[in-house]
Amino acid sequence: MDTTSKALLALVALGAGALLIDVAMDAREPSPAMQPSARAPAAAPIKPMLSAEQERAESDRRMLEEEAAEFVRMAQAERTAKIGNKPVPSVWDGSYPEIERYLKQIAHDPDSIDFESCGPPVITEAGWNIRCIYRGKNAFGALVRNDNFFLVAHGRVVAVK
Repeated sequence: MDTTSKALLALVALGAGALLIDVAMDAREPSPAMQPSARAPAAAPIKPMLSAEQERAESDRRMLEEEAAEFVRMAQAERTAKIGNKPVPSVWDGSYPEIERYLKQIAHDPDSIDFESCGPPVITEAGWNIRCIYRGKNAFGALVRNDNFFLVAHGRVVAVK
């Protein structure tokens, strides 16, 4: 059975799509359309022509984006002036230096303070609210576990809940 007969049987059995696959698999030489010299040169991307209304809409969109970015910058500057910069946790144990300083000042045994974990700072109207779980010795010398929320503003603890 020759190539043409195979192609006709495939066409009858599976439809026109099978003919293209079978003929392409049996071909010994690439078709002229597939030759590199026969391909059309790659065209440069075409920039769509925008109407005056579309140009105006694009200009308005850019202006609104710039205004929104300026608003965000102003809000961040106002927040920083009001409550200070966002506290950054220690890479070593995940504690916050502001909270560690505060606890060491009020602890019965400052050297016993050991942080288990601290959560991310959450912004509030009064400052940055941070939850920390830590251990420390109490007045009787027993190691106790504490779980508190610390309100930090301008690099120092303002309240503990």
